Amino acid sequence: MTGYWALPSDSSPSSIDRIGRSRSEDLKPLYGQIPDSSEGPRVKAVLVQFSSNFSGSTLSSQLVARALADRGWDVHVVFGFDGPFVNIMREEGFGVHIQDHRSWLRSHSAVRFARDILRAYRESQGFTRLYSSLKPDLVYINSLVGLAPALAARRMGIPTVWHVRELFSDRGGEMIAPTVPRRKMAGGLVDHLADEIVVVSEAVRTNVLNDRARRRSHVVPNAVSERFFNDVEDGAVFRQRHQLPIDEKLIGIPGTLRTVKGHSFLLDAFPDILREVPSARVAITGGGSDEYQSTLQDQADRLRVRDRLHFLGAVSNMPAFYHACDVVVIPSRSEPFGRTVIEAFACGVPVVASAVDGILEILRDNENGLLVPYGATDALAAAVVKMLTSSELRQRLCNRARSDAESRYHEDRYRKRIGEIAAGLLQKRRH
Repeated sequence: MTGYWALPSDSSPSSIDRIGRSRSEDLKPLYGQIPDSSEGPRVKAVLVQFSSNFSGSTLSSQLVARALADRGWDVHVVFGFDGPFVNIMREEGFGVHIQDHRSWLRSHSAVRFARDILRAYRESQGFTRLYSSLKPDLVYINSLVGLAPALAARRMGIPTVWHVRELFSDRGGEMIAPTVPRRKMAGGLVDHLADEIVVVSEAVRTNVLNDRARRRSHVVPNAVSERFFNDVEDGAVFRQRHQLPIDEKLIGIPGTLRTVKGHSFLLDAFPDILREVPSARVAITGGGSDEYQSTLQDQADRLRVRDRLHFLGAVSNMPAFYHACDVVVIPSRSEPFGRTVIEAFACGVPVVASAVDGILEILRDNENGLLVPYGATDALAAAVVKMLTSSELRQRLCNRARSDAESRYHEDRYRKRIGEIAAGLLQKRRH
């Protein structure tokens, strides 16, 4: 890897480089290095990414950063707090900054909602100082959380792309805007503050944006990197490394440990799966709260399946995890898109998923995977058993899924589209 990227001398020390210096092999960059371009004055872009933990959002932010860098631009990434993805972005060669800000959509209380908007206004002043220091030509906000950076960009007249990838709680999502009028206000703010709007799915566009914003928004599905198509590490090696039996059926649940991911749904169905496939085990990836993991372990104890449940934590080589699985299950109660679905597609692993939101735009039942209604444990158990016991079904679905991943969800397609939207905005502003 190349060395750390030098920060400009006019950067504000109060908001820049509050970052740990240690490097872990588990945190190495996923997508290589950004290209170098020294011809003419370089466009400077600031990408605001709230979370610095491993998640679909941060993986997408990495692809967005590389899409902007593909155009020869100077890219700076701003996180809301320190975390493992900070070093990854630094090692990629991007300028990295931390500017404190929090979600403004986290309470059903109208009073709290108003206070959170006022707090976002105060936090926007920190972004104003950071933008004044960096002097960006473009601001790209990679989360609905980013009200503060959007307010600052609007105040300073900086062209802004707002990339929305969340759902409101009425669709099972984690963004909360109490009552319909205030939800409309939230969608209206996105419309007012963003010059261009990107959404990850039609489900997000319909749920979050107002009518005008829907008409002018771009649906750009998430993508997976080349390594998911080409990393062919033997799944048996992964199993050995994580002390998983070689000769038993492995059901994988990728993602993060959050209630919205629906782990308990699969656990409820697991006893029925075991009656048909006694060798089945469940492997769960991802970090999260210890309290939530304990809740799942207690559930497994009550169902008497605890000895067949494995929590792997954060996994650095996710393609190897997918290859180790006989079937991947996405039991989410809500998904704005469903990145783990297309990751499994790219790795050629069969998928059973909840028929919710963005997943319905990716997975077609009995064509490239199997869909089940969320909460229907009998249906989920039957679908998993069917997938585990029919090699012909697995092969047919995997062939179509892999083809879909290559034609629709490859990172090259994604980076090109994001770059076109950002560059098109700057071109419109210049004219």
